[in-house]
Amino acid sequence: MCSVVWTQGCPLRCPWCHNPELRPPDGGTDMGPSEVAGEIERYADYLDAVIVSGGEPLAQPIDELRELCRLIRRMDLSPVLDTSGYPAERLDRVADSFDRVALDLKAPLRDEAYLRATGDVMDAAELRRAVQAVRGRAELELRITAHPYLPDDCEPLIESVKEIDPDYVVVQRYVGKDGKESGPDPNELASVLEEEVAVTVFVRV
Repeated sequence: MCSVVWTQGCPLRCPWCHNPELRPPDGGTDMGPSEVAGEIERYADYLDAVIVSGGEPLAQPIDELRELCRLIRRMDLSPVLDTSGYPAERLDRVADSFDRVALDLKAPLRDEAYLRATGDVMDAAELRRAVQAVRGRAELELRITAHPYLPDDCEPLIESVKEIDPDYVVVQRYVGKDGKESGPDPNELASVLEEEVAVTVFVRV
């Protein structure tokens, strides 16, 4: 079982974002690492891991992220980062503080497609730099949301997963603000990836 720390603020403008309320940097509650750890500690006996998500956690002060990881480890819990990888330079400074980095693959690794998927903020080269920032320093989970903006042709996505060569892939369904699921069938996408890439794929519903 895990606890999730939702951080406020995200520079990306993904058109399918399911929690746009976390985009502005000035929302949420201002808490330091010790305060956050104190809340987690109340439930530590029931937990295995703590996921730092958002928003985009890399928008937070790096020294505070590192300190939060240190405090999480003191509770014998595993710190996990849930991130777009943007900006990769900041990920490079914090990746080794986490046991696992769940990195979003938002589109095939082609600049036009990746810029479109992130609201003209992040290109494919930046995702490649993010992958290198994690490689060999933390377990690399590649996460793909089966959103309606993915191309119908799976081949570019397959080639992108092959290039990244993650430890494993997680495909998760997309549910819009109306509560309805849309986009590719996550089970079908997972099957194609497992067959074509020879990688372990999990489906998260």
